[in-house]
Amino acid sequence: MAPRPMLVAMVASAVMAVTASALSAQSRPPTEAETILQQTLRDIDAKAQGVKPTTNRQMAQRLQAAAELPPPIAGALAGKWSAPCSLPDGVNPIAGAVMRDAKLWVMSGSGNSAGNFNAGLFEHGVFDPVACSYTRIPLTKDLFCSVLVRENTSLRSLGGTLAYDPFKGAPYDIRWLGGQLTALPNMPIGLWYPSGFYNGKITVVSGINQNGSLNTKVLTWDPSRTGSKWSVSSYNFTTPTYPHALPTAGGRLFFTGVGFGTSLNKVGFLSPASGAFQNVPGLSNARRDQGASFFAGGSQGRRAVVVGGATTSSAYVDLYVAGPSYKAGPSLPLPIRYLNHSPTFDQRELLFGGEDTSGNPVTWAGLYRPITNVISTVNYSSFAHQYHTIGFTDLKGSVWMLGGNPQRGVVQSVIERFDPWYVGRSDRPVITSIPSSIKHNTPFSVGVQLVSGRTVKALRLYRMGAVTHQFNSAQGDFEAVRSGAQWSLTVSANVAVKGLYYAVAVDSSGVPSVAKIVQLG
Repeated sequence: MAPRPMLVAMVASAVMAVTASALSAQSRPPTEAETILQQTLRDIDAKAQGVKPTTNRQMAQRLQAAAELPPPIAGALAGKWSAPCSLPDGVNPIAGAVMRDAKLWVMSGSGNSAGNFNAGLFEHGVFDPVACSYTRIPLTKDLFCSVLVRENTSLRSLGGTLAYDPFKGAPYDIRWLGGQLTALPNMPIGLWYPSGFYNGKITVVSGINQNGSLNTKVLTWDPSRTGSKWSVSSYNFTTPTYPHALPTAGGRLFFTGVGFGTSLNKVGFLSPASGAFQNVPGLSNARRDQGASFFAGGSQGRRAVVVGGATTSSAYVDLYVAGPSYKAGPSLPLPIRYLNHSPTFDQRELLFGGEDTSGNPVTWAGLYRPITNVISTVNYSSFAHQYHTIGFTDLKGSVWMLGGNPQRGVVQSVIERFDPWYVGRSDRPVITSIPSSIKHNTPFSVGVQLVSGRTVKALRLYRMGAVTHQFNSAQGDFEAVRSGAQWSLTVSANVAVKGLYYAVAVDSSGVPSVAKIVQLG
């Protein structure tokens, strides 16, 4: 790792170089892309300085008291945190996604270490939540700060690191399927800090390219194309790095107003094929530095929610009404950036981890319930999980939190797990039979074992996520429609896209089952 003064000098030189290149002989002002790049480099430098976290619970409690944060809600809804195991020393989980075997694939690459990069030390790994164990696997390419995309039943790692300080993007396209990595033909543009989305095709936007400039092109991977599967847009689409977007019917992407850093984010619908963009008003703050973006539980992908991002505010928008516009939601007890989110099996969203605007770790956690538009404080976690933290929901409906990298050379190894109120109950329904593969609008049968006197209230499909830099781009829950003894999924295939899902049965008392993994084809 470069010494701190050298690192500051290298980043400052990069900012000066970008500023100089933005001024032609006619002293033109910087373009939008050059302005965003300059701000991104400053934000990266601020993050490199960081604040060293504490793992001391008493310190966390003092921070809680000093900020006058609320106590947990009374009763079982407050859940329970535990710290059952740890990552091996030095593992920095940048991205992760649950696989068909219910284990988590983790991407680290060089792990935000220039020393590892220079030595060619790159890695990924597999976390087993049942055994609470982690297996390290070496890599030959640096996929640090790529984006992880769930493509049907496989995972794709797109982009990576070509150079440190200043960072430059690599064009890697790596597929993980059945426990095997396959290097696919490179993307046409190298990308670092891009975002990627799948709805039958893969759309990749933003990122710093191989020349150290902000990428303004939209890349599309289309499996039906002959020859190269990748194409590059003829239009420009300029947005800060790691922008958050959610898939919508008709193939459009909804950009939520959340991204990396303090630049102004796009808010609205992009049509990737044409470049047409429909702005969506109403968001009070579109400079949300790594807040949370997700489909509201129970909305069938029809409502998007944003929470935090160096601010206390939240907002929601109904995507399919005439003239969609954000409306104010409940507030967090303090401004949080690097806020994690993951669904629970009662159609709530757990909000957890991150840091405040001074760089102090946040151990507050809350459950957002869309039906009431309320955030309830639950029990606090015990350890610091800041930048480069990932979270995921397991088959039982518990939520795991891994990582934390508030400054170079400091990595949180302790893994924490949140057990909601239903985990460990003896009266949970049990799915006894379900097809391993289902299709849209095609009836299927499900067998469910119930406690005496209860019936099946609902069958929900939770898309298994793919998390990069706290953002779970694949997340969403969709309710199957019952007709007699059979069920079918009628949600648009552009929203509930092909891939792997958790199937969860809910009984008439609202108690959810342990999930079964099914493929939606």
